[in-house]
Formats: sequence, C-alpha cells, structure tokens
Amino acid sequence: MSEKTPSGKCTQTTTAQSPSPGLRKTAATAPAQAPATASARTKQSSFSGLIQAVLAASLTVLVFCFAFAPMLRMDVKGLPVVAFSADTGVETPRGEIKIGDQVLAQMVEKVNAQGALKVTVVDTPLDAAHLDSYYAALVIPADFSQKVLATAQPPAAATTALPGSARDLAPESVAAGSAAESVPGSTAESAPAGELPAQADAGAAQPTITLKINQGKNPLAASIIAQGVRELTGEITDELSDKLTDQLTGELTSELTGELPSELASALPGALTKENMGNPNADSANLAREGQAAASLPELQVEYYNPVPAALGIAGSLAPMGFVMLLLWPSNVGGLLLANATRQQNGWKAFANQLLGMVVTAAAIAAIAVGLLSALLRTQVPFGTMFAFSWIVTLALLALVVGCVGLCGRWGMAIPVCLHIISMTTVTFPAEFLPPLWRDWIYPWTPLQFFGNGVREVLYLDQTALPSQTGAFLVIFGVGVALMLLGLGRTALARRKAGATVAV
Repeated sequence: MSEKTPSGKCTQTTTAQSPSPGLRKTAATAPAQAPATASARTKQSSFSGLIQAVLAASLTVLVFCFAFAPMLRMDVKGLPVVAFSADTGVETPRGEIKIGDQVLAQMVEKVNAQGALKVTVVDTPLDAAHLDSYYAALVIPADFSQKVLATAQPPAAATTALPGSARDLAPESVAAGSAAESVPGSTAESAPAGELPAQADAGAAQPTITLKINQGKNPLAASIIAQGVRELTGEITDELSDKLTDQLTGELTSELTGELPSELASALPGALTKENMGNPNADSANLAREGQAAASLPELQVEYYNPVPAALGIAGSLAPMGFVMLLLWPSNVGGLLLANATRQQNGWKAFANQLLGMVVTAAAIAAIAVGLLSALLRTQVPFGTMFAFSWIVTLALLALVVGCVGLCGRWGMAIPVCLHIISMTTVTFPAEFLPPLWRDWIYPWTPLQFFGNGVREVLYLDQTALPSQTGAFLVIFGVGVALMLLGLGRTALARRKAGATVAV
C-alpha cells in the first residue's frame, strides 16, 4: 500500500494481517500434539521390545530343550555288529556237528530281538574293513565244536567198564581217562581235527566266543555292547549246556545200550543224566564228570582294537566334545566379527577380504585348539593331522557364519548357533542312541556329528591321514561360500536401488 508523505514522496507500507482463526487453532494445538505422538511411539517401541524379548527367551528355551532332549530320551537301537563263525565242526556217529553255527544263530536271534544291537552274519573271514565299519565283531573260533564236545565226553570210568564195541565208541576218552588216572595232574591231548576230541582239562579245553570291540569308533557304544553281549552270552550258554547235555546223553545212551546186557542197559540212562554228571554225591564214575558241565559253557573273551589309551580314563570319551567346543564357539565369534568388518566393502573386494580373513583366522583358531588339546591330554596327539583337519573344519564353520550374517543380517547369526546347539549331542552319541527325530532328520546332515567322528578317528583310529569326514566339511565350506556370494549380491542390489531412489 502506497502513502504520500508531507514531502510528496510515496512510501511503501506493509500492513500485518492477523492469522485466520483456523490457523491460530492449529498453531495452538501443534505443540500439544508433538508430545502425544512421541509418547505413542515410545509405548509402541516398548511393546515391540517386550514382544521380541519374550520371543527370544521362548526360542532359547526351545532350542536348549532340543539340545538336552536326546540325552533324556536316549533310545539305543540297531548298533551295527558283525558276526562270523569259523567253526570246522566234528564228526560224530550221526554225522557232522557244528555247534558254533548253532550258538551263533541263537545269539544273533536273541540280540536282534532285543533291538539294541543289529548283528549281521557274514560268510567270509573278517578283515580290517569289516572291523572298522562296525562297532564290534562276534567270532566263533575254528575249534569251538571240538572243545565243547571234549568237555562233554562221558567219564572214562563209565566207558572202560563197557564191553567190546561199546567201549570203542569213545576210544580217546578211555585212553585219556587211563592216562589221567595213572599220572596225577596230567591232561589228555585233543583229537585230530574232524574227530571226536579226547576228554581234556576243563580250563584248557573250555570253548570261547570272541567279542572284538572297536573302542575307538565310540567308547560309549563300546561299553554298552560289552555289557549287553556278556549278559546274553550267560543266558545262551546256560541254554546250550542243557540242550547239549540232553543231546549227548540221549545219543550215548542209544548207542551204548544196544550192546550191553539188559541189567546194565537199563541202569545206564539214569547214570548218564545231566544231574548225575555234575552231582558230587553220585558214584565214582559220575565224579569224573564233576565240573565238566561248567567247563563246556562257552567263555566270552572281550578284545579291543583301536583301543582308547587307558591313561585317558573317562577323558577318552569326553575329549572329542571338549575339542569341538574349543573350535566351535571361537569360529562363531570370529565369523561374526569378520562379517561386520567387511560389511561396508563392495563386490569382489569384500569377497576376497572375507576369504583371506577366514584362512588366517581358521589357522590361528586351529593351532591354539590343537595346542591346548595336546597339553591337556595325557597321550600323544598327532599335531600335523589334527591341525590340518581342524583348519578345514574351522574354515567351513567360518564360511557358514559369514554367509548367514551377510545374507540375513545380524539375525543370521541365530542360524548356525541354533543349529549347533540342537545337534550338540551328536558329537558324543552315535545315531543309534538318539530318538527318531534326531536319528532320522538331524544326525545325517549336522556338521557336529562329522566333527566328533573325525576327531575320534584321528585320535584313536588312524593318526597318519585325514579322516573320512573331511569331505563333508569341504561341502559345508562350499555352502558357506555360496551364502557369502548371495549376501554380497543382495547388498549390492540394495545399494543400487538406494542410489537410484536418491537420483530420482
């Protein structure tokens, strides 16, 4: 608006206009609305944080339940055991008898019926490949039938009183009995292979069943197999003693009574009963049989191959788990730090730096862990082999962590951590110890079971070569590298989109 001054000049004046009522109302309420909005956002953020805390705590409890459930619901089923009978048998008046085959068939039937062990019978002698691929081996020796029948021969006093051809049915027994009576403390020699053996000293002729346990494959499984087979052997040998005594008594009675006078023939079955054979109150002829019933029972001999050094004690079972912990958690932490350190880098430069960092970090972790293991264990640790295997394992674990974090952000760290926790029991327990969920769905692919078995293989089986589980970790390393590349591609794509948005 122009106004004239007294001097005649025009001046420009500005008239202030008061805001409209609506604007005055908005200006008055704006300061009041800002605190209300901030308060609402604070409440929403607090509620969201509370929900996240509850979910995180629930997930942690669930994960640790999965970790300890296999120990609480342990169900031993189907531990693989191999069996072989080398029994050559013996010739009897009724044909060839192979008692070892009968005993083995009975043992296999009983063992498999219980379910804890699964015995596979083979027709060829056991070699190193068989022994290394099974937890144990049952072996019936070649002279099993000969020793069983040697301890089950009728007493010499009973046969020497028999006439003619009846006495000829057991000539070795007569000779052995006469020699034993004439020379106190002497022992009769065994008959040639394929013939009825002579009566021998119970301790020297006692038949044996050999249980060869692959202790280094899994010490926990070895102890359970030894205990279970011992119990079953006791049951089977008791049944064998009864059946064998009944069978031999019947055969000897039917053979001998055909050529005896009627009075002696009628008395012989009672004299040859299994009760009288071991009865100290029987007559002098039966006293010669005292102890033979017990001597004819097969004795279980337990042998260990790939043994865990006795100096380790319980540490032999715990050492693999401890060593896994020495590598596992440093690998998780190192992978997270490495992923964060290279997050701001782009493309192939980031990938190259991640690979270089993993190689160096894995070597450092492996060297420290193997050094600690060597210092703590009271046995020699093959440093070179263990270091090479540990370096490959750590490299694979680092790649898995870096890949998950690069692809999913900080929450990606939960993937390997949860995976390791729920599969922790697979380090110590074989698959046959675990409930069906773990045995069928978790054990076959979890890295920790390959890790634990590989450590045992290096410590107790073959200390000169990388374990067979090395290939599994090369595959895991490949999976980790693929995740790393996907994560870098995702980051590059996100940055490209962000740049395009800013340009617009």
